[in-house]
Amino acid sequence: MVRKEKTIFSQRLSSLREERYLTLSDISELFDPPVSKSTVSNWENGHMYPKGQRLIVLCDFYNVSIDYLYGRTDSRKMNKEERIQSCTNTN
Repeated sequence: MVRKEKTIFSQRLSSLREERYLTLSDISELFDPPVSKSTVSNWENGHMYPKGQRLIVLCDFYNVSIDYLYGRTDSRKMNKEERIQSCTNTN
């Protein structure tokens, strides 16, 4: 069986949960309606990715930017200047 390497996103997502000593079940309950523990596990193992409002809920809960989760920055929260640059960057 070939093991898929974790993505930056999945590594960071699982690290954020583990830093807070939370379970998959704890995270699944953040959502309305709750998602399954296997869904959270799939996000953390790189098999699936949260989209839309679920991604926003995770970022708000962990107090990190979407760019941090996806590896576009190593800063957990963007400062005002970085947010402006991100919005105006057309590359």
